[in-house]
Parts: sequence; structure tokens; C-alpha cells
Amino acid sequence: METNTTTITTTISPEHYFLPLTYDEFWELKAKVEAIGVNLPENQLAYLWNNYNQIRGVNESRPCSCQSAASHWIACVEFLKEWVKSKTI
Repeated sequence: METNTTTITTTISPEHYFLPLTYDEFWELKAKVEAIGVNLPENQLAYLWNNYNQIRGVNESRPCSCQSAASHWIACVEFLKEWVKSKTI
């Protein structure tokens, strides 16, 4: 008995690949996330948190930048780094 198989290939255009970000927003985020070392840049906190929320599709309040909120910021940065890595061609 012969089995027929069909392979369906979908192609995602560059403008849709990085959703919910645009192509340009993705590359900006990638550059900023890759530049993060041990300390988070204070002037980038809102940017990072907003992208974190946007990508996950949630609207959580931004935590403070004090030591007690470190676990939130670690989760944010780790998520963004993994997401960027998964989208990098």
C-alpha cells in the first residue's frame, strides 16, 4: 500500500517574523539587550520593561530599580535575551 504525504512549507516574511515588534524595533532591542552586563542601565529600564510586556502580551507594572526587585529584572532580561536569541537568524 502506497502512502502519500504532503509537506506544507510556510514562509514568514521579515516584517512578521519579529512580531509583536517591527524589524527595526527588533534590531534595536537586540543591540540593547546584548550590551547589558552585570548592571542594568537606569535609562533603559522603561524600554526593557515595555518590550518585556509587549512581547509577552501583558501589562504588568514596572518594578522599582531597587535590590528587592532584582528577581523581576533578572526574569525580564533573561526572557528578552532568550527571545532575541530565538529570533536571530
